Amino acid sequence: MEGSKILVNKNIKKRKIDGLKNLSIIISFIACIRFMFANYKKHGILITLPLQSLLFKDIQGLFYILIMNFFKCLFAFCNEYYFNNLIFKVIFLLSFEIFIGYLNVKYIQNVYFSLSLLILSVSFLMKTISFHIYFYRILTFGGGNEKFNDASKKVTHKTCSIENTKTKHFASKYTKPSFSYYLYFICIPTLCFRKKYKIRKNRNWISILNLFLKFLISILLIMFIMDQYAVPCIYNIENSRDIISLIENVLDLSISTTFLWLIFFYSCFYCFLNILARITKYKNDKFYKKWWNVSSIRQFWSCWNIPVHEWFKEVVYIPLVQNNYSKSHASCFIFFLSAILHEYVIGASTKMFKGWIFLSIFS
Repeated sequence: MEGSKILVNKNIKKRKIDGLKNLSIIISFIACIRFMFANYKKHGILITLPLQSLLFKDIQGLFYILIMNFFKCLFAFCNEYYFNNLIFKVIFLLSFEIFIGYLNVKYIQNVYFSLSLLILSVSFLMKTISFHIYFYRILTFGGGNEKFNDASKKVTHKTCSIENTKTKHFASKYTKPSFSYYLYFICIPTLCFRKKYKIRKNRNWISILNLFLKFLISILLIMFIMDQYAVPCIYNIENSRDIISLIENVLDLSISTTFLWLIFFYSCFYCFLNILARITKYKNDKFYKKWWNVSSIRQFWSCWNIPVHEWFKEVVYIPLVQNNYSKSHASCFIFFLSAILHEYVIGASTKMFKGWIFLSIFS
């Protein structure tokens, strides 16, 4: 009887909360409709044709950056065979990335092109670093990322030395992957290198076409919201003459950026990454968790982008903890690196390095 009473009380409370949720949804919908009408009344129709502002210089920069990314991945594969110094390999990759960023700032004026190329370039950078670290751990710990992660809580750095005879025997017998397998890793939607991936049996081209159409519509929506709502709000913020106008324009910008964030997440993590997974027959399609149900910022950052979260965990977090750094210091350093990457990608694509993105993430 007591258990049934508790269950009834929980259901009653849930119904009360559901009513408030429904009311908040209605209010949010009405506020968004009002925002759209106010924007139309003030600015009219501002949207332009997709890629209308694309210049020949942008196309030229596109080819330069794609070629540089190809050579970056190619040299990373060659360096793994001919050089054993991990620090040299990472510095080499970072030098390539700095030059790619310079080309992006110099040639690419279209924001959408610039942002897409920088995200692609940073993804290749993270992939190649994971590729190098995987084989570094084979020589150092006797196993790749899988074995390193399993032993992270049990084995200290001193016990996993290259002087271990079993490690030497394992490293001498282990063969590095072929170039075709390396290219497969570069193409699949994951940032962490493995010696083996789960493969789908076949491709469902109808599902791929369906996802591609959704992705295309999402990109058009992003461009529409950027041209019609976000960009005018940014100009209004710059031209604000008093604090009230500034707050009003910032609130208007927050509405458009919220829509941009949701549509970007849908287009990237649900559509684009699943398209890549199905074309390459990559079976693991776990690219995000239910971040909309989390109750803290820490949980949000670990749920909304699983590939990047796993990369930071394997490449940064676990090695720092293994070297006697506290978990809080390791997490803080990850946020620091993440803030730098976000500032680099957004700042270079918009040609504005203001530091606001870095401060908003790192704070």
